[in-house]
Amino acid sequence: IPSSSDPRALRLYALSGFELHPTFEASGILDRSALPPPTRSVHAGDSSDLEALEPISRAVRGAPHTSEIEFALGLGARLLRLGDRGFAVVYPGHAVWLLVASDDDAATQLLWAGLALAETERPAVRWITAAQQWAIDVVVRAGLRLVPDGALCVRGDPGPLRPYLPSPPFA
Repeated sequence: IPSSSDPRALRLYALSGFELHPTFEASGILDRSALPPPTRSVHAGDSSDLEALEPISRAVRGAPHTSEIEFALGLGARLLRLGDRGFAVVYPGHAVWLLVASDDDAATQLLWAGLALAETERPAVRWITAAQQWAIDVVVRAGLRLVPDGALCVRGDPGPLRPYLPSPPFA
């Protein structure tokens, strides 16, 4: 569960048995000159790709993201896919809304591609935990600033949650 920084929410999740993984938000003015050249490996996906993406989600989060992706696509989001290595959902007016990958290199390529598609010069990437050093490297090199912002609250063993940037309402 992504949580705000509200101390009452954090206390409630902690008392309910969740591990709290502090997170950062990256935002600011995107330095487009820092964007690497586009890679042909990352390509646009659509709803016909959802079944093929399930194994990636299961390996990283322990469950598929099918309903979340369908929801986002219905609101105009774009799906990026890197074969069977990962995918990202880029939401209008933001940057990456959800990213799931099998390795750091795939996650890095998808995040750069998502930033390149940002429809705003002030994109935001949220829910970056300390385990996502690949994401911290990308957003800092892209000129965005990191600010502590909330926590990812985890209970049980959903999977490694790495490489992973959860969507706000559907961690």
